[in-house]
Amino acid sequence: MRIGDYWLCRKRRPLALNSWEMTTVDIEIVSVQDLTFEERDFIGDWIGRVFGGIDSKYEWAHGEWALLIRRNGGIVSYVEVVQRRIEVDGQSVDVGGIANVMTLEDWKRRGFASAAMRKCMGFICNKLSADFGLLVCEAELIPFYERLGWHVVSGPLVADQSQGKVVLPHVTMVFACKDGEWPVGTIDLCGLPW
Repeated sequence: MRIGDYWLCRKRRPLALNSWEMTTVDIEIVSVQDLTFEERDFIGDWIGRVFGGIDSKYEWAHGEWALLIRRNGGIVSYVEVVQRRIEVDGQSVDVGGIANVMTLEDWKRRGFASAAMRKCMGFICNKLSADFGLLVCEAELIPFYERLGWHVVSGPLVADQSQGKVVLPHVTMVFACKDGEWPVGTIDLCGLPW
């Protein structure tokens, strides 16, 4: 399957990790509810280690779906997907949100996160039938996501928190699943951020 100029990875296919290394990996998207207790515990600890200090002042939504890349039975890369109807300058937009993109340290720079993102992009467009994919990130991650076809949009970006709506300082990036331009204006996530 293709989105733009990017091929999506399929489950149980060879994945070129480096020019000198080939391996077979399992790539699957499952309901978060279908994760085992051990998987949820492992992923929760991992999210805490990777993101805990970065944005601990915000409450974050949990994804409904989890993309897992496994090698030798162990999870080496992970992404969550959130489905949400948001508003941009008062206009409803159906999005598939990307959250918690992570690869274990020993497996970084081998193409796992790129493969995971491409698979999630296909899932967002084809299974969720979203208008756009949307993620929030730190500025240093913009080049990685741009290589995958995402682009930065202006905001401001607002989300719900216990004290009400707050403006988030993060970069917002989108990709289009359907024809049409991203609307201009305030982006309201209509719930907790992801």
